[in-house]
Amino acid sequence: MAVIAILSPAGPLRAQEPVDTVAAAPGVCSGPDVNPARFLESCLVGLSSDTTSLRRQWAEAQEKFRSTTTLNATLGEAELVGGRVGALLADTRLHFVTIETGDRQSTALEYDWRWRPIGVPIRRDRDDLGLALEASAAGLLTAVASENPDDFLESTLDVQLVWGRGGRADSAVIARHVTGLLDSLAAADARSNGSLAFARGMAELWDSLSTQTYLTFGPHLSYETDQTFDRNQYAVGVKLGVDVKAWNPTSGLAKANVFDWPAALLRVLTGTDSGFHPSGSSIPTLEAQLQRVTPGSSPERDAAGGSGAFNRVQLTLRSRSRAAELGDGNLVWLDLTWRHFREMGPSDAIRAAGLDRSTRFLVVLEGPTGFTVSWATGRLPLDTTDGDRWGLGWRFHF
Repeated sequence: MAVIAILSPAGPLRAQEPVDTVAAAPGVCSGPDVNPARFLESCLVGLSSDTTSLRRQWAEAQEKFRSTTTLNATLGEAELVGGRVGALLADTRLHFVTIETGDRQSTALEYDWRWRPIGVPIRRDRDDLGLALEASAAGLLTAVASENPDDFLESTLDVQLVWGRGGRADSAVIARHVTGLLDSLAAADARSNGSLAFARGMAELWDSLSTQTYLTFGPHLSYETDQTFDRNQYAVGVKLGVDVKAWNPTSGLAKANVFDWPAALLRVLTGTDSGFHPSGSSIPTLEAQLQRVTPGSSPERDAAGGSGAFNRVQLTLRSRSRAAELGDGNLVWLDLTWRHFREMGPSDAIRAAGLDRSTRFLVVLEGPTGFTVSWATGRLPLDTTDGDRWGLGWRFHF
């Protein structure tokens, strides 16, 4: 379901949550301008156990299917046409966390905000094409700035050309799943678990989709600073985003997704899955940037004689995997984020000072209530500390 935001059926670029487990608020299963994928996804959770209501809502979903065999519009029609465009806080996460670095503890607030005010579909055919404008801000704030272990705040603005292909199912496959799903709903009458039957039916349908590919490309602007604004710099360049989702769990891509192996092992150990089955829907998104960076204030670079502008390569990998299911629908997620920054052609003094590159790896395990356990190692640009840190906290999704 998201490289810059992560690309997915729910819209370009946001950390992907497999469709068979996405929770959505009830009452979103109606409206004339809803993408078929978003329409069906929003019905998976929160449906009334009353079978009459379920049948009515599924009948509405069938109407959507009759007009297309594409289960997602690559540009995320719900975002770009009929739903979340302009929703200022729709993609905001706040993470209240207590961090331990060595023998020091800090209370911190981590924020991640994204806003897509503009989305313009250009073409929807075998390939889908469109333009989008996105703003974002992310970082970590601590009560005492000098104790910030990730002292790197970033605000960005992107113009994206978005291209996508795949995520389709043959109409005969859809018809077969529709019949099977209605049978499941009928069998659920006496057990009052129609919502679960609906979710399982949709999960099976999603597994039959073809492999989906998204690409985004466009100009990128960013402002980077530490918490006190004593160190800051501007970056301008281009950004390429790549996201591949192998929806069919039997596909070679799904089985080869080594990034999901830790989560797949957790699913086996917790009894969530009966066997070791890596998920193709959690293949990491890749974000690659080529930037021209202009330092505003940087005491360390000034001391090394590197106050001038420089070229930089930035790489980011992000994945989100279902790690366990504790009871009916109580999900545990495993988030992995790897970021690498490298200056191109640095001077010997910059290299000797260790300012030419930085790498950060972050692991977050998030429970059903938003409780998190996290671990990170390395450092980010402008950050003067390098090492490991542990965290316990709560994450809130808007």
